[in-house]
Amino acid sequence: MIRDRKQFEADNKRLRRAVDGDDQFMEGHGIKKVRTALPRHIPQWTQSDEQVRQFLLAEFPMLVLGARREWDMLMLRVALLPRRQRERAQRQLERAVYVYAVIRLVYRLRLSEREAARDVQQWFPYRRRGLGRETQSIKDVLKMAQKHHPSA
Repeated sequence: MIRDRKQFEADNKRLRRAVDGDDQFMEGHGIKKVRTALPRHIPQWTQSDEQVRQFLLAEFPMLVLGARREWDMLMLRVALLPRRQRERAQRQLERAVYVYAVIRLVYRLRLSEREAARDVQQWFPYRRRGLGRETQSIKDVLKMAQKHHPSA
């Protein structure tokens, strides 16, 4: 149905009689303040590869097996461990890679926890976590990183 100018003005006149500026409806809508992100404290040590490495070695002792070697050599040394030690070492290595990824995403690329959680879900599909649980896990990693005080 095509409306002409007369019909449009008649509808507006009828609407103005039904709704005026004193109605609750008119008070409920207005321009709101734009939300901005809160400033984030980024530990200085997270910007240095060597200090991040020291942090990971302190938090995950199993990495000491390959501290000065290549990843392949580390995986070989883990594979030669007895079964229970090997399983523990593999879990620790997976967690270390996860923590490193979170530090890179949040502190270096400056993604929010939720954006980082989306990326992490794609990179670590074996974790099978929902977005909310993954975001909480990222917050836990960030708390661990905030508590770390690098030795000078």
